[in-house]
Amino acid sequence: MFRNAITTLTSERQAIAQAPVDKEGSVHTLHLYNDGDTAAVTLELYRAEDGGRDRFREVTLDTGEDYRGPVVNLGPGDRVEAHADGGDVRALVSLYIDSDSGASAVLNPRSEYDPEATYNRLDLVPHQGSLFIANEDGIQGVEPRRDADEWALASAGMHHAGEWEDDRSYGLMAVVKHQGSTYVAPEGADPGDEPGAASTWKMVAEKADITTQASEIPNDSEVDGDTVAEALANASAPRVRRPEILSPADGDEEVVPSVTIEGSELAVLYSVDERDYRRVIAIYDGGDWDDPDHEWSEDADSIEVMLPIDTQLHLRIQDVLTDGTRSEMSETVSLHTADSYVEAPSISSPSEDETGVAIRPTIETDAFSVANHPDGDTHIASRFYVRRASDQESSTSPAA
Repeated sequence: MFRNAITTLTSERQAIAQAPVDKEGSVHTLHLYNDGDTAAVTLELYRAEDGGRDRFREVTLDTGEDYRGPVVNLGPGDRVEAHADGGDVRALVSLYIDSDSGASAVLNPRSEYDPEATYNRLDLVPHQGSLFIANEDGIQGVEPRRDADEWALASAGMHHAGEWEDDRSYGLMAVVKHQGSTYVAPEGADPGDEPGAASTWKMVAEKADITTQASEIPNDSEVDGDTVAEALANASAPRVRRPEILSPADGDEEVVPSVTIEGSELAVLYSVDERDYRRVIAIYDGGDWDDPDHEWSEDADSIEVMLPIDTQLHLRIQDVLTDGTRSEMSETVSLHTADSYVEAPSISSPSEDETGVAIRPTIETDAFSVANHPDGDTHIASRFYVRRASDQESSTSPAA
């Protein structure tokens, strides 16, 4: 059975997990999250048999950082104790106790799930970013899933361990930064295993946003295993980061209806993930985001759209990966389009990427056009902007 608890660590030592006096136990989830000042957390194992206390991990967490510890096996009556110096740190602990009196509850960490391998009861197996415990002996060919009777979900998602340290060992699915890049250890890593050199580390996208949102974890002092598993899954790092609309700006007025919605770059957790398309959705005042009034899609960070004239609109963007995974929608940008405007011209000659162009070419454009003006308008001048492809800044040369 699982015993799960959420507590706040302070400077006073406290027990955060304890096995019954007649049964063994295993802490398979030890998740710390710091949303206050920088804090130094000390984790100790108290041995009931001889009253000894072993310090097995010290970790310093800056504001917003989190940490997930390794498997800790407990003998009868043993407990894990912890205290935090410098600030309060939230801790989620999941303890596995066998329901049969006297039966072993010592977990056996295994490597990433292999459909050809055979698994026995209490094997701890990572699979697709989560940890599973085998419920019975002789499991083969049954994929670890939440709805599989042969498996129990132990915890979901990765844990961020900060900058890589040469003398430190890392647990399953640890994520570190090293020399400007981000790496994950699917099966853990030993001291000296340098990311980028050792096969135990896999590189992920450098733009990955992998901070666990621990605020999603329920504040109940004790919750059942399924609820904790779901909370951890929901709190895990998103595979695709929430995009942002860079232009137009929120509150812009007189926006030309033919406008490019400029968005932030695609940012995925795993470098193998690819975007299928980016959505631009627009609603009128009082509209429904689930049933937008206008929608455009394209595999690009910025998308050109045509908005209705003289209208108040609210825009959001969203990224969709090739497997259907969707990011959160961006924050809303509200704007009002112009009631009349000069349509953007286009150059018809020379053509895009044309070579052998004369030094003094004739630049041909389409005709001047103004939209939704009651009396039309007069074309006074056209301005042409020219720059060298190698120049960082544009140089302009207006011509009437």
